[in-house]
Amino acid sequence: MCFHCYQFTQRQSVPIGQASFLELPAGMMDGKGGLAGIAIQVMNQECGIEVEANELIDLTLLAHEKAVGEDRPTGICPSAGGCDEFIQIMYLEKKITREELEIMKGRLARLSNHGEVITLRVVPFDEIWKVSADAKAMCAFFLLEKLREQGMVPLLGELATPLAAEPKLLMRNGNSIPQLAFGLYKVPASDKGEQIILDAIHAGYRHFDTASFYRNEATLGRALKKSGLARDCFFITSKVWNDAQTKGRQAVRKSVIQSLKAVDFGGYFDLFLIHWPVPGCFVETYKELEMLHDGGKIHNLGLSNFSPQEYEELIKNG
Repeated sequence: MCFHCYQFTQRQSVPIGQASFLELPAGMMDGKGGLAGIAIQVMNQECGIEVEANELIDLTLLAHEKAVGEDRPTGICPSAGGCDEFIQIMYLEKKITREELEIMKGRLARLSNHGEVITLRVVPFDEIWKVSADAKAMCAFFLLEKLREQGMVPLLGELATPLAAEPKLLMRNGNSIPQLAFGLYKVPASDKGEQIILDAIHAGYRHFDTASFYRNEATLGRALKKSGLARDCFFITSKVWNDAQTKGRQAVRKSVIQSLKAVDFGGYFDLFLIHWPVPGCFVETYKELEMLHDGGKIHNLGLSNFSPQEYEELIKNG
């Protein structure tokens, strides 16, 4: 069951003379870590929720992504004429049970090193603007609603993922790969296909396996952008087809670049495979993929449908 709630922390506020003030969990950047790291630490300490960095959506980044150069805001400025501080607002959805929700209510978080005693309070989503005078909460509520209207963030509840962490495997080069992947073979290159992929994202999939042969790389790219999640939240795999291999290395390079343009999301593939070991061609194909890897277009290389003998041939001649 999904409960549409916000979590607030309740604490004393000496500057405004309130014994109990509701505000969104927040942390200060101290130059020792990234914004996502600070947000994860605060969520764990104050709310008791374990969060992965790729689950966080930076609402301020999404809102200002079309601004360029000096006009691009770093974050939300509470008082640009009075100080140089700014706020970046991160968004997260989690699916929890009623029992888990009850445990969270009234949770105490004593941050002794900061001299704080914090109480967690769960608030119905539609009542956020009524119960708190916190400027961060008002900005977050407004940004989220406007980004949803623009289709840049999914509707409430559609983005929520289970509390369990996504299983990952370690590859030989030290990089990790999500163990569960959503294969796109026969997913139509249409609005229906986009919705299939969005449904998979909402179910928790972050690894998507496509190929030039599937002819749905552009469909995947559109769905990923509509999800509202950043590029580094996903692991994208594609493959080079036989026709490019038979035409030589330049055709292989051209095929990869065309696939990147079709997906149009981030400018690189997390994993790229030789779809089939075309006899007399796959060694040169792999060498060209290595060049693309060195250029940053591909982060990891792999093989598909290779026999042990073909693998040995590649190792010997590659």
